Amino acid sequence: MDQVEPRSTFSDWNINVAGVQGQQGPTGGAGPAGPLGNTGPIGPGYAAGSSTSLPIATGSISVATQSGLAYTAGARVRLASNGTPTAWMEGSITSYSGSTMVVNVDTISTAIAPIVFPMLPGYIGGLTLANDATSPNTVLDIAPGAATSDDYSALMQLATANFTKNCNAAWAVGSGLGALDVGTSLAVSTWYHVYLIERVDTFVTDVLISTNATNPTLPANYTKRRRIGSICTDSSSHVIPFIQVGDEFLWNRSPAAVWEVSDQPIGTTAGFYTVNVPTGIKVIAILNYAGSRPGGMVNIHSGDTLPGGTGSWNANFTAVVYATNSTWVGGALRLRTNVSAQIGAITSISQTAGFYLSALGWVDNRGK
Repeated sequence: MDQVEPRSTFSDWNINVAGVQGQQGPTGGAGPAGPLGNTGPIGPGYAAGSSTSLPIATGSISVATQSGLAYTAGARVRLASNGTPTAWMEGSITSYSGSTMVVNVDTISTAIAPIVFPMLPGYIGGLTLANDATSPNTVLDIAPGAATSDDYSALMQLATANFTKNCNAAWAVGSGLGALDVGTSLAVSTWYHVYLIERVDTFVTDVLISTNATNPTLPANYTKRRRIGSICTDSSSHVIPFIQVGDEFLWNRSPAAVWEVSDQPIGTTAGFYTVNVPTGIKVIAILNYAGSRPGGMVNIHSGDTLPGGTGSWNANFTAVVYATNSTWVGGALRLRTNVSAQIGAITSISQTAGFYLSALGWVDNRGK
């Protein structure tokens, strides 16, 4: 299936005054020519250009242009592409200082050659998340990329480089502004899910965060969404440092820093243990485990399943062997969690303690 969206990104703008030309006034009688005066200084002009890369869209935009122009706040301007003159944006200047002009675009061209995208269900590319280098506790960086909406009806594109969102503020459209769908500040020790969102009337895309893993509260006029990752806060309401590569997210900390399950008992009936990976969705938890105490065999399994489907010990599902002389054993596992961020464990001989688990990170297919 093909999806057609009238959207392009240009970096060859002509900037000129926009407005309706008035009627010509009456011509007066010709008087005698006066003496020729001295040539006055050339004043600031309006014709300008910019190479700032921008898509055709409404909303606030910032362009780098020439300094010393005649523009002032409130003046109306049109930005038209040199290479594609039918591609233009028009609006009122919010501010003009030095070589930076900010324009509130309210009108855009419609005669733009359409871009045809192959509609690939579940597609996601780029959109890598990261803690911001300057404000890592509250600001999220989002790399350019594209993703199919979760209803497979639109391909959403975030083309802006250095796009950031403040996770500790209510959502507002634009890079550097708030991201929360509900509330105005981050909660402590809470998982948030990151969404790419779009309004189909203007094709403006943005980023939103929500504690809801499936149904965020979308801003007015935004109807398309796709979850592109998840983040978590600590006891100080700071975004815990992480590193993302594709679908893999790793905590950016020492592997030995946290044991979410520490010296816990484990019995002959399956129990469930919570690890520090996203809640509300199923992911592949990347785990370190360790065990001690006298005992037999231990099975660590997906939070979605019970060994043998019965909840009782089954030797065919053995995953870990505990030595009978209190020797420590340990290793690494990758297991799918349930929506409560849990994995399961069961033993052939009940243990009073000695069971440890630590999440190094997780793998999230993000709706593929």
